[in-house]
Amino acid sequence: MQISHMAISNQLSPTITRIFGSQYFTAFYKDKNDLNKKRPLGIGTALRRITGSILMAHFRNDISIINAPDGQYGIAVKGGLEFIVHKAQAQYHLFITEPNKQKQPGKRTLLLLDIKNMFNETSRDACRLHLLKLPELQPIIPYFDLLYTSPNTCWYKSAESGYFRKFLQNEGFAQGCPMSGGFAALVLSILLRKINNELQEQHTPNTTEAPAPHTTSFVDDTNLFLPLEKVEWFTSRFAELGKPLGIKLNLQKTKLLIGPSTYLTPSHQTIINHLSNILQPKNILYDGCKLLGQAIGTSIFVNEFMLKQATKYRKTVNRITTRLLDRQTQSSIYRYCAQSAVSYLIGTDILNFINQNESIETTNLETSLSTPFLIDIAKTDDFFLKYITDTNTETMPNHSALIASIPSKHGGVGYRNPSRAALGAFTIPIAQTIDYAI
Repeated sequence: MQISHMAISNQLSPTITRIFGSQYFTAFYKDKNDLNKKRPLGIGTALRRITGSILMAHFRNDISIINAPDGQYGIAVKGGLEFIVHKAQAQYHLFITEPNKQKQPGKRTLLLLDIKNMFNETSRDACRLHLLKLPELQPIIPYFDLLYTSPNTCWYKSAESGYFRKFLQNEGFAQGCPMSGGFAALVLSILLRKINNELQEQHTPNTTEAPAPHTTSFVDDTNLFLPLEKVEWFTSRFAELGKPLGIKLNLQKTKLLIGPSTYLTPSHQTIINHLSNILQPKNILYDGCKLLGQAIGTSIFVNEFMLKQATKYRKTVNRITTRLLDRQTQSSIYRYCAQSAVSYLIGTDILNFINQNESIETTNLETSLSTPFLIDIAKTDDFFLKYITDTNTETMPNHSALIASIPSKHGGVGYRNPSRAALGAFTIPIAQTIDYAI
C-alpha cells in the first residue's frame, strides 16, 4: 500500500518510474483466415494494475457522471452495455420499423463508427488538459504524470530471435491498465460533447419530432441514429474534431444501417449511392447489424442471427465433448464459457419474439414462451447433460435436470436453464434500462 501511495502521489524515483510505467506487449489473432491481423495488447506490471484498480475504485462514480452526458456508458456504469443495446433497439423500432409499417421510409439511420487504435493513439496532452478542468479528477493528475509524462517502454518477445526487444510509446494508454479506459473515454468525450452540441444546434424540433440525434458509446464503440442527409456531415466533422485529439475515424470499417429498402425514395437512393463512395459499399446495410454482440434489425435478420448463434453454441459444446478428456474440465468450460456465450442473447431473443407476436397475452408468457433459439439451446443442453452423466435413455430423468440447474452452493451443478431464466433475463435488464433512462 505504501508503494501504491507513493505512485499515486508521483513520489517514485525516475528509475522506478520508468519500470513502473513499462508494459509487455502480446498479440491475439483477429481473423483466423488472415493470421497477419493481430490485436496488440499492452499489459503493465502487477503493481501498476493494483494501483490503477485502487484509483478506479475511488473515482469510478466521478468518471461515469462526467462521461454520461456525452453518451459514454462503458466506464463504471453497471448495465451500461445492456442500456446501449436497449436504446438502439428502441430507436430502430421508432425510426425504422414504425415508419415502414406506415409504408414510409425510415426517419433515421444507425451509424456505427469504427475508431482506429483509440487506446494506442489518443492524445495524452488532451487528456491532461481535460483533467485540469475537472476539479473532482484533479487528484489523479500526479499519477497520470507518473505514467505518461515520458514515453512508455514497451517490451515484446521477438519471434525470430526469441529475445525480448523494446520500443517507445509516445501517445495513447495501455489497455492492461484499469485507468486507461477512463483516460481514453475522457478524451473521446471532448469530441462527443462538441459534436452533440452541434447536432442540437442544427435540430429544429416540433411537437411530432424526436429529440436531436445524440451519440452513445461503450468506450470506443460509438453509434447514433441520425437522418440519412446528415451522415456525410457527421463523419467529416467527427474526423475534423478528432484530429487534434489523436482520434481517427476508420471509414473503411464504419457501418451504416439504413433499414429495408422497400420504401426508400429516389432522393434517399441518391444519397446512399453517394455515401457508398465514402464508406465501403459492403458496410451499407439494409436488414440489420451487430451492436456489442447483439442483433439490431428486422425480425427476420434477428431470427437468422439467433439461429446462427445456436448453431455456433452446438458446435462449441460438441468440441468440448470430443477434444477434452477430463469430465470436470468439460463441465467447467461448458458452464463458465459455453453457456455464458449465449445467455446474454436471451433478452434480445425474447424482445424479438414479443415484437413478432404482438397479440400474445403477457400474463401467459411463462407457459407459452417457446422460441426457436431457446428450443435449439435446450437440445444442446440436453445432449451435454446426457453425455456428462452417461445417460443412454431417450429422455433425462426429471431429477437429473433439476440437480443440474440447482446452484452449486445448494448442492447442484449450477448449469443454466435458459428457458427457465428467459423472463428474468429479459425483464430485469429492461427494468434497469428504464430506471437509467428516467
